[in-house]
Amino acid sequence: MTHPAEGQHPAPEPLVLIVDDDAGIRTYLRRCLGPITHRVCEAADGVEALAVARASVPDGLALVIADVMMPRMDGLELHAALRADAAFAAVPVLFISGESRPVPEGVLLQKPFNARTARAAVHAVLPLS
Repeated sequence: MTHPAEGQHPAPEPLVLIVDDDAGIRTYLRRCLGPITHRVCEAADGVEALAVARASVPDGLALVIADVMMPRMDGLELHAALRADAAFAAVPVLFISGESRPVPEGVLLQKPFNARTARAAVHAVLPLS
């Protein structure tokens, strides 16, 4: 195991951003992810998520898990905003929705889902980042 040189700090782990207007879903997804080796952060809508993403630029954004239907900025609008910004163009997005629907790219995790299904979806997408 290597250690950083004296005075240096190890680089923070990349960020997984959970975006849903339902606090219970965000909490459940955070618990489902369990001990992944990434930091996990939450946002209540796409507007808040973009602010969190922009603040993460030095450390890196590994994955966005976004509800399709949210107020202010929904998951599809968030996806478009991320793709329009070169810093986030390659960040994978895992969509969650209560309806079976086409998504621009990536994976759709349909509600209701269980912890095993959520973890499988995240691990299917996370290596892409």
